[in-house]
Amino acid sequence: MASLLLVATCSADDVTDAMAQAQSAYASENYKEASTQLQTALVGVNEKLIELLIEKMPEPPAGWQAEEPEGIDASAAGMGFFAGLVVSRGYTSPSGSSIEFTIAANSPMLATLRMFISNPMLAQMGGQSGMKKVSVCGYDAIEETDDEAAIQILAGNATLISVDGDTPDDMDDVRTLAGVIDCAGIVAIVE
Repeated sequence: MASLLLVATCSADDVTDAMAQAQSAYASENYKEASTQLQTALVGVNEKLIELLIEKMPEPPAGWQAEEPEGIDASAAGMGFFAGLVVSRGYTSPSGSSIEFTIAANSPMLATLRMFISNPMLAQMGGQSGMKKVSVCGYDAIEETDDEAAIQILAGNATLISVDGDTPDDMDDVRTLAGVIDCAGIVAIVE
C-alpha cells in the first residue's frame, strides 16, 4: 500500500531528488538506502509513463461513451509475474456493448503471449478454437471469438494492447475501437 501512495505523490523533482540521494547513499556504501531511493525514483518514473499512456487512450468514437482511464504500476503493487504498467479504460458503444481497452507494458507475461500471437496454432492446441491471426495498426494480433470478442495486439517488443468485449457478438465494436488506436504512439512511450 505504501508503494501505491508513492505513485500518487512523486513528482519530477521527487524523482531527481531520489536519484541524487541514491547516488550519495551508494557512494557512502549505504546500499539499503541507495536501493530504497532508487525504488522511489522508479515509482515516480513509472507514474509519469502511466500518465503518458493514459494520454494515448483512444477518444471514444462518434456516439460512444468512455469512462475515466485508470493506471497502475503492477510491480509497485506487488503483483509479481504480472509486473509492469497497466492502463485501462472502459467504453460503451452506441449498441450498448461494454468494451474494455487495456495497455500492459513491460510485463514478463508478454513473452508467453508472444508465442500465442505469433503462432495461433499453439492456442488452438490448448483448446482455444476461435482464434485467428490478424494485423492491427501494423502489428501482429489475435482475434478471439470463443467466449468473448477480443483482439490482443503485440505492439513492439514489450507492449500488449487488448480490446475486449463481453460476448462474441461484440466483435464489430471491438474492431471499431481497435481501429482508432495509436499503437505507434503507445509503443514510443514504453520502448
